[in-house]
Amino acid sequence: VTWGVVLEEDMIEATAAESDLAVSSMIEVSAVTLIVILASILIARSLTKRISLLASSVNGIASGDYDSLVEQAKTGDELGDIARALDRFKTALHDGEVATVDRKRLAEEHQLMTTRLRNSLEALSRGDLDCDLGSDIPPDYQDLRQHFNSTLVELRRIISELSDSATSIQSESSALETSAEQLSNRTENQAATLEETAAAMHEITSSVQSTAEESQTIVS
Repeated sequence: VTWGVVLEEDMIEATAAESDLAVSSMIEVSAVTLIVILASILIARSLTKRISLLASSVNGIASGDYDSLVEQAKTGDELGDIARALDRFKTALHDGEVATVDRKRLAEEHQLMTTRLRNSLEALSRGDLDCDLGSDIPPDYQDLRQHFNSTLVELRRIISELSDSATSIQSESSALETSAEQLSNRTENQAATLEETAAAMHEITSSVQSTAEESQTIVS
């Protein structure tokens, strides 16, 4: 004879363990999901904040602020790599702008000196020796200014000496002309005196000769 035992149990009681396990699992899943969501929110907010700070640095560089530090440059993640690359770009951009400003300044100074030198040389070609290069010359062109002005000073000295020599020669020529005229006048006067003396001597000779002839006639 085969015997069997039949047990009857309520379905709720039979599935109570599974229900408890399911509830526990749901609670755990919900808790994990909530934790993940909160962590994601915190991470997203932190990441968003860091990206916002990095974007602020980018905007500052775009507006010409090269003195402020780039945000997130000291972190060791990917955002830190981007921030450090941005910092190098900022330095290169600043150096480029400084070089551009220097080139512009040098071009303006070169144009100024070219104009000044051209005007001075044009004045010099007209005989105007008062054409020194001004004192407001850029520092890079001070040597040129000094040499040019020194040349003008020497040229003025030479021309002054030539003028003095010409004046002296003119004075000496006038004195020589006066002396020659006086000598000529004296020579003419002496010649006239000699002529008068010769005439007087001729008269005396004629008189003496006449007297001698008369004496010979009386003696005879």
